[in-house]
Amino acid sequence: MKVVMERRRIEMEKEAEEVVLGSAKRRSAYIKDNYGIDWDDYTNYHLTINTGKTSEEMAARLIEQAARHVDTGESGT
Repeated sequence: MKVVMERRRIEMEKEAEEVVLGSAKRRSAYIKDNYGIDWDDYTNYHLTINTGKTSEEMAARLIEQAARHVDTGESGT
């Protein structure tokens, strides 16, 4: 919420929650309509990152590392 509040210059956390929920609903509908899959089904994703718990730089590094393993077929273990 903090990031949304800062980027949108929103002072009330409740308003930021409404922005996030509205965005999530639109994204979910788009994914369902265009790809026929459920936005909330974790099996549709190779990687998820909680960007509320990590920096943008760290998230970028994690994505880069995961992409390398996908490209090479390595399991990463």
